[in-house]
Amino acid sequence: MMEHYISQYIDNELSLDEKIYFLERFHKDPSFRNETFSLLSLEKIIRVELQSAEQETLSYPVKKRTWTRSLGYALAASIVISFSFLFGNQLITQHETAVHTAPGAVTNYRFIIHQEETAQVEIVGSFTNWTRVPLASDGSNGYWEITLPVEQGEHRYSFIINGTSLIPDPTIAAQEPDDFGTINSIIDV
Repeated sequence: MMEHYISQYIDNELSLDEKIYFLERFHKDPSFRNETFSLLSLEKIIRVELQSAEQETLSYPVKKRTWTRSLGYALAASIVISFSFLFGNQLITQHETAVHTAPGAVTNYRFIIHQEETAQVEIVGSFTNWTRVPLASDGSNGYWEITLPVEQGEHRYSFIINGTSLIPDPTIAAQEPDDFGTINSIIDV
């Protein structure tokens, strides 16, 4: 439960009582303090990588990108920090695996989204031929995930919440609208 407080503390989403509890715990518990510093360091690295990726994409003239700036960065950073605590270095490993694949190769790519009080989450994208594929729930924390084989290249996708609501991946900054008015996330594997 403390990783939840760390994430909310970093994003300044705690009430005053929660901030007092967090700081008391931070000062009394060395392992909690070390974990907090570790997650803050990870957030710093992620922000630098997002800014670098944004500059590279914006300088590429062929494709038009829709970027959600401050809100997107804050949301992406808080989700990645939460995921990093729950799933270790798998997000970083996933990125490294995707970068080093050979042309035409297939990489197992992990998709994760946090949706509390949701009965069903599915994913559709160019790598599924726009066929709905259900994600598995972690049971109690509101996280949904799936690992799918994805061919090397650029792909677009969205999540479907409870069978009707299409949303982009909140952890991916690169997004663009399609011909149907849906905002799709864009990944390059």
